[in-house]
Amino acid sequence: MNDAIALSLRLSIGLVFLVAAFFKLRAGPRAMRQNAEDFGLKGRSAVLTAAILPPAEATLAAFFLLGPFASAAGVILAGLSLAFAVAMVRLLGKGRHPECGCFGASFSSLVSWKLVLRNILLAVGALSVGVFGPGAWAITGVPTPIALGVGWTVFLVVTLMYLRLRTGSTRVA
Repeated sequence: MNDAIALSLRLSIGLVFLVAAFFKLRAGPRAMRQNAEDFGLKGRSAVLTAAILPPAEATLAAFFLLGPFASAAGVILAGLSLAFAVAMVRLLGKGRHPECGCFGASFSSLVSWKLVLRNILLAVGALSVGVFGPGAWAITGVPTPIALGVGWTVFLVVTLMYLRLRTGSTRVA
């Protein structure tokens, strides 16, 4: 893939996921839990989704934007986008149109075929980077243990801060 195209995809899709994660983090775990329940998740599944999805999106977006593990992050982001598209198709098939929660409560839209298409396009773009690589303008050469260690540390710190600041504890329920 052309380096300019790879960079364009990384910047546009990475920023979409980073902004989405920011607004989900801002909305807080209770709002995210309600959104997960609106999509049909119950109990612990809704709680875990509310606690993990926003920090995971932020961490994956950072990897995707900067380059270390951009290919792996692209594949995972494509999977998330497709899973969300499938969940929306399922809801639309039942005649339900809850808030998508894509950008937290700030810029939420009702589930629609337009949002399904948007998620499919995000998946195609992210998967393209996953398959063809991040291009020349990516940070590379970071040893795997260091990149994974930094990634997990960022993920855990963001998760704990998110839960502590939004709920006063590290519990979501």
